[in-house]
This record gives sequence, C-alpha cells and structure tokens, in this order.
Amino acid sequence: MKLKSSVFIACCVWSVYIVLSIFNFYCSWHSVWSLNLNNIILSVAGILIVIIGVVFYVAGIVALGSLRRASGILNDQLITKGIYRFSRNPQLLGWGLILSGVALIGESGLALIISVFYWIICHCQILLEEKELKKVFGDEYKLYMDRTHRYFGLTKSAG
Repeated sequence: MKLKSSVFIACCVWSVYIVLSIFNFYCSWHSVWSLNLNNIILSVAGILIVIIGVVFYVAGIVALGSLRRASGILNDQLITKGIYRFSRNPQLLGWGLILSGVALIGESGLALIISVFYWIICHCQILLEEKELKKVFGDEYKLYMDRTHRYFGLTKSAG
C-alpha cells in the first residue's frame, strides 16, 4: 500500500510540474506579457541559465542511477556523491533554472511568474521530502543536511 501511495504522490507532483512547464513554454514562445527589455541580454542570460539548468538536471538523474529513484518511488539508499555533494535537490534546481531561462529567452512576464510559482511549489515539496528522508535515513540524512546545501553551494564546514 505504501508503494501505491508513493507512486500516486509522485505522479501528482510531476503532473503539476508538467502542466506548469507546458504553460511556461507556451507563454515564453508567444511572449505573453512581454517584458519589452533588451532582448539580446535576456536571450544570452536565458540561454546560459537553461544550459546550467540542463547540467544540474541531467547530473542529478545520472547520479541517482535509476528512474524509480529519481521519481521518488525507490528510496533504498541515500545518494551523496556526484552533483549531490553540492546540492540536495539538483533535478528540481535544474528544472527551475530551465523554466526561468526559457521565460527570459521568450521575454515573457507571465512565464517568469509561472517560474516563481514553480519555485514556491518546489520549495514546499522539498520541505516535505526532507521530513520523509529524515524518517527513512535518520542520522545519515541529518549529517548530509548539515554538510550539503538544499539548493546549491560548496560543502558546508563541519563546525
């Protein structure tokens, strides 16, 4: 029964992310609520942000080594190597950067608002996941939290 509820929750969360992403890409493509700023600067910044986001997203999935683990269905081991040395949530960070970068490329104010909404939902999901991971992995996860940033940063000092 626990696996079924985990699958259901994962599907619901990812469904929200997919809908937000589609809406974000649509608004960006059509420049909904155009920002009317220097499009060269926005485009270059957006492209760089998208590239960084793709790197984080892909590195996170690769480090997990399993689509079931990446989707949150399988939690058999705590992954702390690779990109997970610098971020406890590289896929969510990466996807948020992709959405934000696309919004800049498309010069869409509405897409930027959608990106902010993504970040808020993402942060709430992360807080809930952290509670669950503390239950599953106990002190090992607490130590990991102490030395690794939630979003991104160099390893925290031990004391």
